[in-house]
Amino acid sequence: EKYEYAINTAKKDKQKLALAYNNKAYILVIQGKYDMAIEQYQKAISYTPKIARVYENYGSMLARQGKTDEATDAYQKAIDVCQKAIMNNQKDWLAYQHKGSALEAQGKPDEAIKVYQKAVEINPKDGYSYISWGRALEGQRMQDEAIKVYQKAVEINPKNGYLYRCWGRVLEDQGKPDEAIKVYQKAVKMNPNATGYNKQIIDELQKRLVTR
Repeated sequence: EKYEYAINTAKKDKQKLALAYNNKAYILVIQGKYDMAIEQYQKAISYTPKIARVYENYGSMLARQGKTDEATDAYQKAIDVCQKAIMNNQKDWLAYQHKGSALEAQGKPDEAIKVYQKAVEINPKDGYSYISWGRALEGQRMQDEAIKVYQKAVEINPKNGYLYRCWGRVLEDQGKPDEAIKVYQKAVKMNPNATGYNKQIIDELQKRLVTR
């Protein structure tokens, strides 16, 4: 119902309307209602073909259905949208972030890593860019490099519990539980008044410390 409300209240703003259809489609995908989701994604694109996130989500759904060629095409459209945005504004870090995501989805992790790095260079305060960069490195089994990314990230974003969780997870994967515990302890210490989603992450890390 809230997505219908968003659609109804955004009718004079094509971008907001496209995002509202995108959000509705995303929920339909979670519910396994792919045909209905396709219709919503197509509506979103019809209102404005300039939102990379819509193509990314659409491509992800198509990939989930095994429609590899169509998914690749959707990801390429996301990349094209991002590239145009970057040409217009070399400091558009969000465009770099979305471009990296689409490249990774296309199976081009090396290119994605470079693009994520550029997003971080432009906006070093955005925790999500670090997470995307670190995860891409992890996916290439470049764990030491991923740890360096997360270490730098928490220096700049000490209140982001998710970054600590990513860092600690890599250490655990490397068979270094004692070092992971220290990271989790630091996360809890740095976030005594965490709220919302960050509080959920910190509570999770606290429980992991107790069970060790």
